[in-house]
Amino acid sequence: LKSGSNRAARAPRPSPLRGAMGGPCLLRPTTASGAAGAKAIIGPSCTDNFQSAPFEVDGLKYQSVEQGYQSLKFVDPAMREKIRKVMKKPTENESAFGMRCWQAAHSAAAAKLRKDFEAVKVESMYRLMRAKYDQHPELQRELLATMGSDIEGGPSTIWTSKKTGKKYRWQDWNALIQIRIREELSSPDSELLAGICVRFDQYLAEEGGAKLPLPGAIAAPCEQPALPAEAGTFDDDSTLDVEEHQDEEAQALEAVAKDAEGADLPQDS
Repeated sequence: LKSGSNRAARAPRPSPLRGAMGGPCLLRPTTASGAAGAKAIIGPSCTDNFQSAPFEVDGLKYQSVEQGYQSLKFVDPAMREKIRKVMKKPTENESAFGMRCWQAAHSAAAAKLRKDFEAVKVESMYRLMRAKYDQHPELQRELLATMGSDIEGGPSTIWTSKKTGKKYRWQDWNALIQIRIREELSSPDSELLAGICVRFDQYLAEEGGAKLPLPGAIAAPCEQPALPAEAGTFDDDSTLDVEEHQDEEAQALEAVAKDAEGADLPQDS
């Protein structure tokens, strides 16, 4: 929203089904022939964006990947700090804490999203997750222990690109992020990793590329697209309408909640 807008701020929309977001990815063990098995099991907690595992990006500490993602979508430093300073309560589980971070990002209709958010959101999520793994060797070991299994994302939100009309699911990207990092840690020269990097780069390019700095410095084998010469400032011309984004995200969550009703839960390992 531009300053001076006459649109009244709305109360934050209650979040749909709490269980429709967050949670570990799923593992589907491969057979001797390399095909995915029929039975999925719950993956390790390291594959959960809501996991509480503090890490730093650009000198700032975040309690979870979800917190960092929700904070860094905004250009207003005060809004970013408001979300970053949300702390997990002693008796609170990770799902509840993750939802509080999500709700904090949807509590101010006048806050400004970075204008290239739709283009960079997948890359930003990857970079935050990679930073978490880089700073927690024990979580790297958990992820590497999933070798021999396909990784599938759990239920999450969906969106349709306004530039290409393509439909995307976060559960697909969340799985690709985990597979990408697993390959970076185990087989940095693999064809699988090269193919995944192409998909990330293609999405970023099709959505218009990064117009502002991306979070963190990544020491990974994939070449990251360079910022355009005019990038680097967070101003009013670099923002999206946050109300429109909130409406779309809430609708996507409601769709996920409906799809989740009556679904069979995978067996815990």
